[in-house]
Amino acid sequence: MPVQLAGNVGHGGLFEVAFGITLGELVNEIGDGVEEKDNASTSSAQTESLALIADLAETMKYGSLCALGGFTPYPVLSAIKHWPEDFA
Repeated sequence: MPVQLAGNVGHGGLFEVAFGITLGELVNEIGDGVEEKDNASTSSAQTESLALIADLAETMKYGSLCALGGFTPYPVLSAIKHWPEDFA
């Protein structure tokens, strides 16, 4: 099964893996683990990060050329709205 790893991992890319692999195995064994965060833990930085995420979500909602891309931000926006403390 093809999977793509991107973001905060040691080795990102497109990989072919067998069905049944766990997320932990995928990230730790194939992606070489998650790199450390490089974010400031200040309240101001967190507010700026959430504002950036909200702005990106709005862009995706209205700028996507397909329905899937347009609906992708809704779970993230809902989580930020209902559980903002989880993003601290």
